[in-house]
Amino acid sequence: CKRALRATMRRVGHHLGMAEVPQEGRRGIAVETESVEALVGREVVEPTVATQWTQGEARRRKAAPLRIYLGAAPGVGKTYAMLSEGHRRRDRGTDVVVGFVATYGRPQTIEMLEGLEIVPMQILAYHGREFEEMDFAAMIERKPEVALIDELAHTNIPGARHAKRWEDGVEALAAGIEVITTVNIQHLESLNDVIANVTGIRQQETIPDWLFDLADQVELVDMSPHALRRRIAHGNVYPDARKAELALQRFFTTENLTALRELALLKVANQVADTLLDRWTGEGVAADVRERVLGQHLTQRLGGEDRARAPAAAGGGRPLNRWSRTANHHLWVAPDDHGRHARRGIDVREREVDA
Repeated sequence: CKRALRATMRRVGHHLGMAEVPQEGRRGIAVETESVEALVGREVVEPTVATQWTQGEARRRKAAPLRIYLGAAPGVGKTYAMLSEGHRRRDRGTDVVVGFVATYGRPQTIEMLEGLEIVPMQILAYHGREFEEMDFAAMIERKPEVALIDELAHTNIPGARHAKRWEDGVEALAAGIEVITTVNIQHLESLNDVIANVTGIRQQETIPDWLFDLADQVELVDMSPHALRRRIAHGNVYPDARKAELALQRFFTTENLTALRELALLKVANQVADTLLDRWTGEGVAADVRERVLGQHLTQRLGGEDRARAPAAAGGGRPLNRWSRTANHHLWVAPDDHGRHARRGIDVREREVDA
């Protein structure tokens, strides 16, 4: 996975005109200290307490499924997809609540909240201002079957139960509540430095990589750079025209979005390959089958350049029809009439939205 990631970043660096992908402590382009959130006017607080949950404890106490909607960038439709799943589960008779959702004033997102029970927010004061935060205690007391928790990487306002929202999610899982949530690829802790070097913007809010690996299901909500930029320009992502223009200039460039999209595709493809490797090399599988699958897997890992090349074809905005080499016969993604791609627990949504 690391070899494939390095190959991808070398190719991305070449695409952006960088001589090479910078090593730790070096910068290929100037990196701003402000985050993507700051670009659109959302204040990111500094946590006053350290995070408490560890990987071992989270795995040991996990008592419910975790589903993550992964996107390459804000605005691709992760929250909309999460709320759609909430409606589907509610209509099926499941007890679903919205623990937290960030609408950013988007009409379609606000409309999707209709009919879903929302746990009332708690109001916390910070630097002389009042902020709405998820009322985790109220949600635990309500004890639904499923909780929809948007923006898992969010840093909580001091006074909340935990320093980070992902800790709220982990504790909800330990309480037996299924969590459906959203994450952007730049929120992964291990990718923070390389993405900062590529985009010029350092992400202040991250989640540990082991939390991503804790997920039972990851659904990639995909959109071409051209379609996302069009949505932003038309005010469908950031209704404030000034903020939208600033975001387009500083972060949502075609080059940045292409790089982030490729990393998101690669991350999910690697997860598919690892999951299938575990399945086909476990107990109960014939020895000769295990040997062939393991040999094939090692060949893929050593051939990082070839494995990383497959998602690149999706960077130009063409509909994603399959992943070749990346999962090497393990995964075939074909769109149905609704543009939905799904195989083996991974759901890829290609959303070309006419704004």
